[in-house]
Amino acid sequence: MNISIRSIYNIIQTGRIKALRLTPRKTLIKRVDIDQMLVLSEYHEPVLKARKKNPHPKYCYSMTEAQEVLNFSEKALWDLLKRNNIPKYRDGKFSYVLKSDLNKFSNQND
Repeated sequence: MNISIRSIYNIIQTGRIKALRLTPRKTLIKRVDIDQMLVLSEYHEPVLKARKKNPHPKYCYSMTEAQEVLNFSEKALWDLLKRNNIPKYRDGKFSYVLKSDLNKFSNQND
């Protein structure tokens, strides 16, 4: 296609091409989608939603801290989060849960 990698990622972000991101370093694009993009003469840029920012870690418990606060095992904590649709936030290799979400359950256990 004779364009830069950054340009390809911009095209993917705008929605002109569908892509499957397998890993942070590997993204697959179907040849059919590339051909369709090149054939289409009229392009309507889709509206991108603003990405939510993760809360600051000072307002969160790490998973280990959450286990200690609730006195739960790792499996019991994950089941609680899943059952109650409590969102988890990732920051690098760590997962966090809002303190306000978990305090509801720590009060019930007392």
